[in-house]
Amino acid sequence: MTGRSPSITRRSIEAAMRTVDAGNSASVILRDDRVPGLSLAIGARSQRWRLDYKLPLPDGRWSAGKRLTLGDLAQMDINAARTAAGEAKAGIADGVDPVSAKRAKRQSNVEAGSSQTVADAIDRYVDERSQDWTEGTRAHFRGDFALIRAEIGDAPMALIERKALTELIDRFLRDQRRQGAAGTTRAIRIAQLLAGLWKQAGPGTPSRPGWEWQGIDPQVAAHLPITGRHRLVSRRRVLSEAEIRVTWPVLRDGIPDTLIGPAPRLVLMLSLVTGLRIGAIALTRVRDLDLDPVPLVGARDNGPTIRIPAEDGRKMTAKDRREGSDLVLPLSPLAARLFREAMTQGDGEHVFPGKPSGTPLSPNTVSRAWRTLADAKGSPVPSDATAHDLRRTMRTHLGEIDHGGAYEDEERLIGHRVGGTVARTYDRGRRLARLRPLADAWGTKLEAIVTARVATVTQLQGELS
Repeated sequence: MTGRSPSITRRSIEAAMRTVDAGNSASVILRDDRVPGLSLAIGARSQRWRLDYKLPLPDGRWSAGKRLTLGDLAQMDINAARTAAGEAKAGIADGVDPVSAKRAKRQSNVEAGSSQTVADAIDRYVDERSQDWTEGTRAHFRGDFALIRAEIGDAPMALIERKALTELIDRFLRDQRRQGAAGTTRAIRIAQLLAGLWKQAGPGTPSRPGWEWQGIDPQVAAHLPITGRHRLVSRRRVLSEAEIRVTWPVLRDGIPDTLIGPAPRLVLMLSLVTGLRIGAIALTRVRDLDLDPVPLVGARDNGPTIRIPAEDGRKMTAKDRREGSDLVLPLSPLAARLFREAMTQGDGEHVFPGKPSGTPLSPNTVSRAWRTLADAKGSPVPSDATAHDLRRTMRTHLGEIDHGGAYEDEERLIGHRVGGTVARTYDRGRRLARLRPLADAWGTKLEAIVTARVATVTQLQGELS
């Protein structure tokens, strides 16, 4: 191909990435016509801006070709890349070698910050932030930080290059796959922790100032590539009415060979009825339910409710947990009946007791129960759906019902936050009287869906007799 290179555009970048993803080429090089020497190298695991240049020599000749890496596409768009390339070319015109200058600056920063190790950063990070973490988050991060500490804990942060962090994640993924696991979700979490460490050790964020350690470049750990990450797509699965109709009896009665007890099945049913998270339901305690409230004179709402405490494992924010901002939501008659049924099998404290004795049912146990029921031979439960899809199913079908409420009411009913930070600070209303018609409408609709088959069979029997 001859002539001028075309200008790099968002469309040409996307086309090149599709070519690489499809396996039609191992890499694609896009060259920019606006800034000579600027190019974008697109590979399967990285997309980097580069500047090819030559330095003017004292005798009037030019040096051998050199290459400067400007940054990754994830952190630098085309305009930023052109600006960085222009600044580098201005220095080159004055005889300044950008690669040598970059190396000298890095060495200077390293000498200033070589005493601060990754382990030091982990210790300080945990000390400053762990009070806002739930027990589940602490458990996850404890293992993740132990892995990072074992790999690079003794190394000075200023000495570590991006390649070392990428290799750390690659080694972890290889180990996981040798053991028969994907490991992608945990690898993403490790990459996020590394990015958080480097950002906090450097400039920090607008809401949390950094430590300003010498020689720390946040870009070293920003957006680390992870093999298989593109396969973790957002879920959009919603069960149809027909699928709800055949799934409900399985959740109601179980499948004998699966040995799935009533507790996890009731949690799954309640997630479909209430739209609440599996964890919020599984961790419910008897004192969190008010199924037979005493009518209060003048009260706008006297129906059954569930309280979701602002504490560990309940998907609340750190601020909610500190301020004790519990969530109180109405329960439909169907939900109240299912909770009463569950309480007959509880231990007096937990509605859904787990193992060991005295502990609540684990949300992971419920998710595994769904998978077991879906994978059972001849099961009508959709195999491509997950337990969390029941919550999405409720929310989607709720939006199709003429219940008289608003979009914001639908969001509040399933525990989503509505409004900005300032609005939520001043608005502490629970809106039970506004939300109850929505809960009751969906409960009535769901009962109609799951009993439709029975009604149809009864009608046919009457016509034949």
